[in-house]
Amino acid sequence: MKRRLPCILLFGFLLPASASAQTWSAQDKELLGHLEACWAASDVSYDNWVSVCNPSSDMVFWWAEEPAPVTSQKWWKGMHPDWLAHFTRIVWDVRPFAIRHHGDVAAVHYAWTQQLRKKSDGETMLEQDISIELYRRVGGRWQYLGGMGAPAGS
Repeated sequence: MKRRLPCILLFGFLLPASASAQTWSAQDKELLGHLEACWAASDVSYDNWVSVCNPSSDMVFWWAEEPAPVTSQKWWKGMHPDWLAHFTRIVWDVRPFAIRHHGDVAAVHYAWTQQLRKKSDGETMLEQDISIELYRRVGGRWQYLGGMGAPAGS
């Protein structure tokens, strides 16, 4: 994980004023509840995230800093225990900006800030990213299809 130390106050000024006054439809709120459950589950274990977030077997996610998208759940499973072994999340602030539904598929656009503590030396790190995630409703349940994330301001 690369270390990023952008100014949190500057980031706050860059957020659109409508973000805090956003209104969500009932369908939006349901999907946001699912996302919140996914994010909480990821702090427990990879298997917990899988059971809650329901990723498709062909999910794809691309961190803009990486040379190519990740298409293997085995990679995600390998990364997750490593993340939990090295970091503790202190603060996690997520700001959804837009949700667009297209039939049974929805795109969620959001920004997030997190403060992490390294378990090795107690040093803290600040990360601020923007993401889009895609979900599909299958059998009345949201399924994670993938998405893309990038450092805020990139």
